Amino acid sequence: MGPSIAEHAPAGALLAWVGVTLWAQARGDAARRDHGTWLLSPEATPHGFDVQFGDYLVRYLALADPAAALADLGQLPDRSIDGANSRG
Repeated sequence: MGPSIAEHAPAGALLAWVGVTLWAQARGDAARRDHGTWLLSPEATPHGFDVQFGDYLVRYLALADPAAALADLGQLPDRSIDGANSRG
């Protein structure tokens, strides 16, 4: 039995906002780009990136704002990094 729909839903939502952000950036639509970027930010999540698999959230943020993602990754607690990944 594979992963449930609930396990895929967060990744799908993140990919949707990354898509909106990149599409708006390509079209020069600053308002829509900013909206998509905000929905990828820690302010849009109640606990920031300090959640299970928070490192994946930071990776998606890197698509829109690499400098912010690098800063957030440095502050990410080890418990929020998937055991299959590392900081290095």
